Amino acid sequence: MSFYFKGEKSDDMGVILDDEVFEAVPEMNVEDISIEGRDGGIYQELNYKDVEITKNAYLVDLENADAVKQWLSGSGVFAIGERWKMAHIYKGIEFKRFGPFKYSFSLQMILSPFWQRIEDWTDLGTISTDGTTAMFIQNIGNTISKPMIRITPQTSTNVDISINGTRFTLPSLGSGNTITINCEDKEEDNPKNISIGYTYPSLSPGKNKIEIHAGSAKLSIRYKDRWI
Repeated sequence: MSFYFKGEKSDDMGVILDDEVFEAVPEMNVEDISIEGRDGGIYQELNYKDVEITKNAYLVDLENADAVKQWLSGSGVFAIGERWKMAHIYKGIEFKRFGPFKYSFSLQMILSPFWQRIEDWTDLGTISTDGTTAMFIQNIGNTISKPMIRITPQTSTNVDISINGTRFTLPSLGSGNTITINCEDKEEDNPKNISIGYTYPSLSPGKNKIEIHAGSAKLSIRYKDRWI
């Protein structure tokens, strides 16, 4: 099976994975609260842990051994087909002869919990109190995603907007200026021009509503689809 790691394709490096099963379900961190006199516990879902896996792999040209050792080391984007996640490779690689022209090795990886779709920014169009006041976007994945959202006001007035129920304003950002909101890291590139609480927008699997309450703005989004 072919894959990409840190921008390099496995075929070009002469490396083949034994199979394509990467569907290990990540373990969830859960806080367990027990209350005296109450039957059972209360469980608060916190987040998902990274997944540790070991894959059998093969090298078809021993002359690439040094380059492969350097390549399959450290952290980077790991991509299969149209999906990617972060991978961390810290274990050493030992090649063993598997046949006349093939060498086997174990590839041990720590993978981030979620797969994301390989994509660039998606233009959602303009939303305005004078026109289209609401739109729906689809998270085609199977778990909540925390996207990046780019908003460009089309008027000099304040923009008041809600995304899947999370409401925030962009005071005095100005027409034509852009703010990019990173919902995963809960930060933005223009923090002085956003009024938002601790809760940032997230997208549930299926349809999610974007609604404008004041002003007009163009929207773009990235990382809206996520799989567990």
